[in-house]
Amino acid sequence: MHTYSKKHLMKIRIIFSSIIAVFIAASVKAQTTEFNLSAYTPPEYVYRSLDFSYYLSGSSNGDVTFRDGVKNGKNAIKYFSTSLQSGYKQYSNSRRYQGSTGLNLYAGFSINKDDRFGAAYDNKHRQSGNSVKLSYSGQNRFYRNGKAFFEVDPDVGLIHQSIAYSDKNYQNDSLVNDSKTYKWEPSVNIKMPLLAGYGRIEDITDARHAVYILEGLRQTGSLKRGYNDADILSLAAGITKIRNKRFFDSRHQRIYELKTLDSLLQSYGLTGDKDAAYFTALNDEWLYSMNTYRYSGIRFSGGIDPQYSLYHYLKEITSNLAAVDDQKRWDESLYRYIGLKAGFKHEKPISLKWQSSLDCSIGYGIEYAMTSFKNLLPDPSGIRKSTQKQQRGNILIGYQAGFYPNSRTWLQAGIDAQVLYYGNGTTKPYATAESDLPHSLIFAGGPDVSLYYYISPRLRLSVNCGFDYYRKWVESYNGEARSVDRSWDWGINSTVTYSLF
Repeated sequence: MHTYSKKHLMKIRIIFSSIIAVFIAASVKAQTTEFNLSAYTPPEYVYRSLDFSYYLSGSSNGDVTFRDGVKNGKNAIKYFSTSLQSGYKQYSNSRRYQGSTGLNLYAGFSINKDDRFGAAYDNKHRQSGNSVKLSYSGQNRFYRNGKAFFEVDPDVGLIHQSIAYSDKNYQNDSLVNDSKTYKWEPSVNIKMPLLAGYGRIEDITDARHAVYILEGLRQTGSLKRGYNDADILSLAAGITKIRNKRFFDSRHQRIYELKTLDSLLQSYGLTGDKDAAYFTALNDEWLYSMNTYRYSGIRFSGGIDPQYSLYHYLKEITSNLAAVDDQKRWDESLYRYIGLKAGFKHEKPISLKWQSSLDCSIGYGIEYAMTSFKNLLPDPSGIRKSTQKQQRGNILIGYQAGFYPNSRTWLQAGIDAQVLYYGNGTTKPYATAESDLPHSLIFAGGPDVSLYYYISPRLRLSVNCGFDYYRKWVESYNGEARSVDRSWDWGINSTVTYSLF
């Protein structure tokens, strides 16, 4: 966290406010004579993908310290990890259904070696661990008549982790600790919002892609005639079907895509002489005009929002010096939440170059948490539980304006705000009387700006900067005084990429 003077913070606010104001003003004044992206409704399609990824990483670092010319310390750390991940995704769009499904499986292994030496000590740490993660997420909107829908959004995560490490510690060449530790940490997280709503948001990226292709061909003089809205809509529908056709061999896929695009343009009577300029422009616009996604529509929804989490933790320490130092403990954390939620989302392509996105949600419910632990060694004990229950309300508001001057460059600026309110609640620690929890109010939010600039095929620039403000008001236990915490956070990230070939 960083702190700034009021004068500095005021300047930052003015800069971000000016950026947002310019975006909104330009959006309102955007030309309406060009093609209306909202006029495109994609045909029915199903897109599936199955990806496998293998990761391998390692590091080795160390340092040696000297004092008065004499070595008095040495550290050496070596780390290695490897993992395999597979992911299945499916996107579906039809008159009666719109949704997505994601299934991911992750398996990883890591080892770590940490040696620290000093004038009077010698510590050696050896660690290995493995984890398996299985997750499923989906959005499923079932439409009946018109734009009314019922929505189910399951989200399930299963995680299994185990860690084993050994420690040997020497003091003045005497072994003071020789132990092995084992940790077992399985957990499960489940969310299942059940919603009903009205409205529909369509992916209109292919309509914008069609305009890029036609405009690129026009600029090279490769079109026999000027294009109109009907040509754009027909080509966009063809692009959607092409883009969602699966191939195992990417070379055959590229050949099929370009041949089909050429056939579509011929059937519309748009192509003239098909020379090198025509094919290079067609290939370039097909490959490099998909940097951004555009959407259009309005959607309202509301319903219940149940959540459940269960976390286990088993820790066992075995001492090779004295059995009386052995330790074993079992912990469990349970979290439940049930509440009502409502949301509103609006995606508006104001023009070919400007996009307006608004996303709001509100919810209120009751969360329940229980923690329990049980000592198994050295002094066995029964299960000791602590519970907490409290009302929770939340409001999320996010707005973003996007500027897409061409297929290579875009600028997005937005502002997000979140309000959390914790109301009446009680807590009951183990072997302690139940007490009331204080009310609290949390606000967090701020503006952010992202820029992607395609300077050349070799050089690209991306920048992201954000400004966050956090403030928390907590009522004291006696209900009279209040405490206030606040903080500012400012960050900027930039990346320049240059491709040698």
